[in-house]
Amino acid sequence: MTHLSCPTCRAPWREVVTCARCGTHLLPLMRLAVRAHALREAARQALLDPARTTEALALAREAHRLQKSARSRALLALALVAADDREGALEVLASS
Repeated sequence: MTHLSCPTCRAPWREVVTCARCGTHLLPLMRLAVRAHALREAARQALLDPARTTEALALAREAHRLQKSARSRALLALALVAADDREGALEVLASS
């Protein structure tokens, strides 16, 4: 999973619901991270079936929208290649 930090003070996430440094409630951030992870896993599974490339691309796009990271960008690029959009994949990889 991507390394998370507090959106308020940027303290590293220590697997607690409240930031130890500033007191920000982190549960919404945690829920987004879990949802993005689940979407990435679903996209990976969909990519294993050539008949599910459209689904894999939609899942990868949503995961990347929720939590941008190098891994989500690579997965999105892979899904774009699987969907025959090599130009789109290059654009995604260049946007890092």
